[in-house]
Amino acid sequence: MNKNFNTILFDLDGTLVDSQKGIFNALSYMVNERNLEKPSQEVLRTFIGPPLPDSLRVHFHMNDREIDLAMKSYRSYYNEHGVHEYTVYQDIELVLETLLRNGKTLGVATSKPEEPAKRIIEHAGLSSYFATITGATFDESRSSKTQVIATALERLHHPDKTQILMIGDREHDMIGAQANQIQAIGVTYGYGKKEEFLPFSPYAIIDSPKQLLTYV
Repeated sequence: MNKNFNTILFDLDGTLVDSQKGIFNALSYMVNERNLEKPSQEVLRTFIGPPLPDSLRVHFHMNDREIDLAMKSYRSYYNEHGVHEYTVYQDIELVLETLLRNGKTLGVATSKPEEPAKRIIEHAGLSSYFATITGATFDESRSSKTQVIATALERLHHPDKTQILMIGDREHDMIGAQANQIQAIGVTYGYGKKEEFLPFSPYAIIDSPKQLLTYV
């Protein structure tokens, strides 16, 4: 274990849990209800990780009012059904147990709104591992991964930045970590690819949850 890293922040979707089924089903419900052209599976995968309003602007060229209506459609499905349509990645609980046993402080920093993020983590039986679960706000006052990480660190009483790692599967995790002047590890078992991380010179890139123990 690397004693230099005492605080470990985890992304949620694509890092702790495979939430693709719930997100895809919610997006399909939204597309049908709003009479939108259904994106390809490849495009849909890009919706996992970034703030949803950003993806709606990019892929559907929506204005603020259209985004608000689309978000209501998405949440009407996701909050009732999608929040339970996920699986915890293999060995995640073993990794969390090991880190906690070795004195690490663990937190979640996700672009998913905080309320459903907490529901997923509680439903998965993982709540006890985390000192904070920090997500985005529904009003978009805290939406970027940079803002989410900053809030998580504030809730953890501003630990030494040289001792913090952000673990995530998309470039937004790397961008947020850099903006907060902390190190990051990219994971390829989620929804991102190695090439997505390389421009940000991550501390490491791992292909399975257990590999994390090599670095922290």
